[in-house]
Formats: sequence, structure tokens, C-alpha cells
Amino acid sequence: MKEEMRTIGYLCPACHKRVIQQRSVFALSASGAVVSCECGKSSLTIEAEENKFRLSVPCGVCGEEHLAECSADKLLHGRGIGLACPDTKMLCCFIGEDYAVEHEMEQLSLAAAKEREQGDDPAAFADSVIMYEILSELKEIAAREVYEQLLRIGEGDLIIGISFPRYSKRTISAMKFARDHGARCLGMTDSKVSPLNEISDVCLYAKSEMVSFLDSLVAPMSLINALIMAVGARDRERTFETFRELETVWKEYEVYGTVES
Repeated sequence: MKEEMRTIGYLCPACHKRVIQQRSVFALSASGAVVSCECGKSSLTIEAEENKFRLSVPCGVCGEEHLAECSADKLLHGRGIGLACPDTKMLCCFIGEDYAVEHEMEQLSLAAAKEREQGDDPAAFADSVIMYEILSELKEIAAREVYEQLLRIGEGDLIIGISFPRYSKRTISAMKFARDHGARCLGMTDSKVSPLNEISDVCLYAKSEMVSFLDSLVAPMSLINALIMAVGARDRERTFETFRELETVWKEYEVYGTVES
């Protein structure tokens, strides 16, 4: 039986990097946890008590250390729990499912960077602030749409994740979400060192690097094309019927133009 895990995330006030680590529910219940940044200058501590946890959280926004208590049920189960900085009211820590923590930490990193750039003169960085807000909104919309589309995924479904260096975190998180909900995972990536290899039931590989500052997607596109052809060939009549219906729709709504001879 797969061990239930919880992901813990915070923003290091010293180096401003996101710190994200996993602990098992069993380990958290038994002895809590200490989650430290690789820079060695900050640590988040969780102390387990009967039916509750005590947390000491380094705040990547105001730079102070915040103390909090939460129930064991909220911390160990469900989508997750966020702890806010009492001074700025911004999230400084999130504990829960890995895809939710990744999303919240990405938002926190952007917000904290905006706060640092504003400094004592917010007007001087107006353009940067607006850009951060636009990027943040776009990222939030993109993340929300991914999980909305995957909401009903489960056993009997297959998700195909495609990711090449430098490997999209959003793709990896979506694959983990689908796997945790019982779906099978097919990865398309460049090598066995890809993070997709660890979370996929089956992985297909295609090289993408070139002696250039641009990667080539010729091999990956050929792999995708071969997969589409193989799936279509398994049920030829259904495939032909689909294209016959599409041709009717394309002609009726003049989707494509015609070449005059």
C-alpha cells in the first residue's frame, strides 16, 4: 500500500528560494519534522502534539519567525493548509498535496519578489509591479485550468505528459495529480534522468538536444505522430468515421479556404 505523503513549502528569508520537501503522514504524526533550506540559514519546524501541531515558520516576506498552531486533521489530510504572515497577511507557508504546494509557493515567490523590488518607493517600480501581477494572474489561470480539466480523472484514464529540458514543473505536478487519483501515466521526454521517468508507468524517449542554443523537436514530434498513427490504426473504422464527420463540419462552416485553379 502506497504511503500517504504531505508536502511542506516555505520561502527562505535568507536566499529567497522556495523550500519544498515531503514527509510521510506517519512520520509527521509520530515526531513532526524539520524542513531546512539548502543554504543552511533557515528551517521550518513542526512539533507533533496530541491532536495538533505547533509550527515555527521562517517568513520569506517580512523576514521574521512566526509561530502557529493547527489541528492534526487539517495538516495531515485534504488539499492543504496555508499559514499567513500576521504583518503582511500574505501566505508564508503551505502544507498539503504536492501540486497545491507547488502552486502556492510559486505565487508566494512572485509576491515576495514584488515586495522586495518596491522597497520604500513603490512608484519607482510601477511597471515591474504591474508585470508581476499580470504574470501571476496568467500563471494562476493556467494552473487552475489544468486542474479543472483533470478534476474527474481516475482509474481507467490515461494522461500523457510531454516535457523536455528544462522540464516544466506544471507538467510534472499535473502528472502527479493524475497518478494520485488512480490514472495511468505515459511520459514523453528525452532521457531516464528526466523527472517524468519517475512518475510515469511507461516512458517514451526522444532526443531533443542540438549543437546550438535551440533544441530540435523533430524527434519528439515524430514520436507523437507515430503514437497518433498507432492509436488510429487500432480502430480504423472509427477513425475514418471521425474524419468524415470533421470534413462535413469543415465544409459547412468554411474552416479552410480553397485554392482557385
